[in-house]
Amino acid sequence: MLRATRLVLSGFLAATLLMACGGEDEECVPLPSPFNADTTLPAGCYLATESPVIADGVTLTLSPGVKIIFSDGVELGLSGTRALVAVGTQDDPILLTGATQVRGSWTGLVLTNATAANRLDWVIVEYAGGTAAIDNAAVTLDTTGEAVRLQMDHTTVRESSGFGLYLCGRSEVASFTGNTLTRNALGPAHVFSESARLLDASSTFTGNDRDEVVVTGNQVPVDATWQTLDVPYYLDSSVNVTAALTFQPGATVIFAPDTFLAVADDAGALHAVGTEADPILFTGATRTRGSWSGITFSNTANPQNALDHVTVEYGGGPTAQGGAAVMLDSTGAPVRVTIDHTTIQESGGFGLYLAKASEVPSFTGNTLTGNTLGPAYVFADSAEQLDASSAYTGNDRDEIVVNGDWVTEDGTWQALDVPYHVTTSINVGAVLTLAAGATLIFDADLFVSVNGDVAALHAVGTEAAPILFTAATPTNGFWSGLVFPNTNNAANRLEYVTVEYGGSAAVASRGNVDLYSTGLPVRLTMSHCTLRHSAAWGLWQDENVTLDGDWATTNTYEDNASGDVGQP
Repeated sequence: MLRATRLVLSGFLAATLLMACGGEDEECVPLPSPFNADTTLPAGCYLATESPVIADGVTLTLSPGVKIIFSDGVELGLSGTRALVAVGTQDDPILLTGATQVRGSWTGLVLTNATAANRLDWVIVEYAGGTAAIDNAAVTLDTTGEAVRLQMDHTTVRESSGFGLYLCGRSEVASFTGNTLTRNALGPAHVFSESARLLDASSTFTGNDRDEVVVTGNQVPVDATWQTLDVPYYLDSSVNVTAALTFQPGATVIFAPDTFLAVADDAGALHAVGTEADPILFTGATRTRGSWSGITFSNTANPQNALDHVTVEYGGGPTAQGGAAVMLDSTGAPVRVTIDHTTIQESGGFGLYLAKASEVPSFTGNTLTGNTLGPAYVFADSAEQLDASSAYTGNDRDEIVVNGDWVTEDGTWQALDVPYHVTTSINVGAVLTLAAGATLIFDADLFVSVNGDVAALHAVGTEAAPILFTAATPTNGFWSGLVFPNTNNAANRLEYVTVEYGGSAAVASRGNVDLYSTGLPVRLTMSHCTLRHSAAWGLWQDENVTLDGDWATTNTYEDNASGDVGQP
């Protein structure tokens, strides 16, 4: 049984202690120490002039109505199997406060490698956080390698000189509900990316000098959901996601300069699905283009990968490969992400990067705008992923940049509100379809080559929406043109198509359209086409070539240096 002792105090300290203890008639007794056996403190006021010592395996229980006043620099520390069980009630909470009612007057509650069942419920922790360490907080869960356990509910942490709460990467918080972290100097909480999932939307994080949950990025190694809090998450370093990371609708994540969010391999996934009313925001701490790198999906075909009703802005910094705010990157393995109703804006590079192995099962209603290098950089094998329901205008360069290479699977390039700008030649090894109204612009000396019977170029426009193949510089012979070598595929068709400025002498091009045979049959249907401004022929036709349709009378030839149609 603890014996109540009237303390003899004077001046400011006496007045402070009496106020904290509820009035001049309440007795405040010294907090006993050490605690060598399980101890329950009854309701009352206690003064801790030194950090209490709790023996290994001992549980200190605080009853409802307990008030402990900590002298300057004192801490309540727990480690190993030492435990604190502080369970108050709404009407009779437990108070842990400082003898000096100023921020940081005492260190706070520090749990280091504390593996026991620690619990705070209906507790007030105030005027703590008095250290200059990175983990400066009123309630600290820290580790040198062991797990740290705490159940924390209906607890108020306020007036800390640092953060209200600090959660290391090995924190285990079985319950975190109804808490209030407010009026803290550095913010409501500092957590590691492994432990951000422990914070709950039922708690309040506002009213601090800085209303952001600071997240030290490291990794997300287990499936996790970051709930939508009443303040943003602020990532002060990059995060590598190797499990399924989910963001709830309405979440906001702010990235420090040059940081990134990287999702790697099939075990990793980013599931960010907002709603029209509650979109998800990924933004930069500095609201300038390229202030952070962006989001990268690398070799991950996880079906949970999704961006829907998301805004990604101010990414595309210099450390991002390709300089894009959202990147689907691959070393050969498939990378699969659904992207719908997503805005990618104000990138320092491209808005979107699609590697050759990119698979986008759905790409609808997106907006790629305000990006420095253009809306998107794609490979020829992934250009078919882009959808005409999305908007690509308003960038510094309104073109889809296409790295040509090979088209190895059947696909359709849709007619977008910007042209495709091809920077390397395209070799077609499957059926490539161009939708009516599509425009392709080619850099110098490039070509489209349709190779063999499995390959075809099916470009069928309409009178109102013709298809255009043109040059980056409108000069006769600037690029090579369309070449059909030894392809007898019946899908080869040009209708309401204009091919212009081909016939490059640098690659010995024979015309804007070159039907090339080494003795094998070549087939093409061509009608209502315009072949013009070639530095060679408008059309070159080898032997063994079959031209279907009314090609002789419906096509138009203009300003071709060698003539309209050439033959051996």
